[in-house]
Order: sequence, then C-alpha cells, then structure tokens
Amino acid sequence: MDIDKIQSFVTVCSTKNFTDAAEQLYTSQANISKHLKSIETELQCQLILRKGRQFDLTEAGEVFLVYAENIIRTYQQAINELNMVKTNEKVRLSFGTTASIGANILPKYLSNFKYTEPTTKLSMKIDQSQEILNLLNKGQIDFAILSHYITQGLNSYKYIPLIEDKLIVIVPPNHPLAKKESCKLSELNKETFLIKHSQASLNKYLAQELNHPPFLTENRLEVGSQNNIKHFVQNGLGISIVSTSLIREELKEGKIGIIEIEGLQLTRTINIVIPKNKKLFPTSINFVKYLTKNVRNL
Repeated sequence: MDIDKIQSFVTVCSTKNFTDAAEQLYTSQANISKHLKSIETELQCQLILRKGRQFDLTEAGEVFLVYAENIIRTYQQAINELNMVKTNEKVRLSFGTTASIGANILPKYLSNFKYTEPTTKLSMKIDQSQEILNLLNKGQIDFAILSHYITQGLNSYKYIPLIEDKLIVIVPPNHPLAKKESCKLSELNKETFLIKHSQASLNKYLAQELNHPPFLTENRLEVGSQNNIKHFVQNGLGISIVSTSLIREELKEGKIGIIEIEGLQLTRTINIVIPKNKKLFPTSINFVKYLTKNVRNL
C-alpha cells in the first residue's frame, strides 16, 4: 500500500465527494476509485458504501480513516523536516494564528525576536482557527497560537498558556451605555450585536459563557472581520464584545466606549499549540521560550 492510495482515501473522506477529491489531487475519478479498490483488496474489507454520487464509511472505514490520517500527517511532517534539513532551513519560523491575535498581539514580539535573530526566515499564516488547525495537522506549520476555546483534537496537542486576554463590551462613544461603568446582561438584548459570522469561535464561546443571550441570535449583524466590527461600532451601527487588544488606539482617542457586564468577567487564554509528536527546530523553540517569557497579560 503506497502513500498515494492512502492520500486518495483520506481526501475522499475529507471532501465527501469523488470529483472534488480528484480535482484536489490533480488526478481522475477513475484513478481515485482504483486506489480505494486496491486498499480494500489489500485490507480484505470494504471501507466505503457507495450510494449513487454519495457514500458512507463502513465501520472498518471509520477505523482505518483514523490511522490513514495519522500516516499522511506523519509523512508530511517527515517531508517538511527533511526539506528543511536539505535546504538548511533550521532557522525557519513557521506558525499560524488568527487575524485578531496576529494583528493585535504578536507584531511587536515578532519584531523584537527578528532583531535578536536576524537570519530567521519567518512564515506566519493568518486564517480562521479551523484552517490553522488543518495546516497544523498537515504539518504545513510547526505550531499555532490560538484561543483556549478551540478544543478540536485536545489529546493530539500540547498547550502552553501564553496570555490572558480580556474581553469587553464596546459601544459607540455617544451611546447611553458609554456613560455607565457597568450594565446588566439583559440590557444588551435590545441592541444590534455585531459579530464576524455565526460560526466564529468567539461567538460560540460567548454563547456558552453567557448562556445563549437573545442578542447573540435575534438582532445580530455579521460584518466579516474584527476590524470591521470596531469600525461599525465607532459609526453607531451596533455594539460587540471584543478583545481589549483590538481597541487600544480607539480607546485612547475616545472613538469607542467600553462597559463591564455586572457579575461577569470574560477572559480567554491564548495558547501556543504544538502537536505532541512534533519536534521543533531550535528557532521555533527559542521563539516559544521568548514569547512565554516576554508576553504580558492584556
């Protein structure tokens, strides 16, 4: 059984579609089907039950998928690390994070680290947390920096707490709530609430922590990004709950008001996330040590 056949099986399972899998692997559907048939013959069991253009995994298929994903992940990590050895890229620093963390928390620390280690080849991937985890699982980045409420694959990673990030209600500067130091949670229900999108990790976290308040679903406005949120709030289009790191300048300039929720203190832990079976190169180890020593609570 070769790696291409295993990759075909894993890709079909992830895309749920033979056509998409073939396009992603730059091959034909016939070749994908041939690979799957070859695996089933070698394993002497059926992995997939076809239903027209759709399919279901058999019990054997579900068991094999877990091991197949691990094989692909380990293989990709091996290739990446061998390439770094061959091209002398042990000074590479490759990690991923979300837009909010990457733009508002990390820049000054990256700048200082680059100054102390100027030969470092930096690659920072910015994307939604789910996509960052996908890159981590594929071995395309060495580690990730994510919020603690990203809980996928808890047993597969090592978590290093980095910083406690305070979350705060933000309102337009001329909003009635801006004149108060705190308010009841129920007072937010009549407001338009701004979020990135309904599946955003922060939105899910707030729903759980605040016990699904009406304002999160009944009168929300999806605006696509954290930066859009603060600009919309400045212009009186609604309120939101964001990291204090996002609004430092706006607070100094009086462009945004903040207010506490009575009896609640919302914080999130930002973690460095490293696959348990990942061996970091010296530059990554040094950067992780630098962050844990120098980053201060927000």
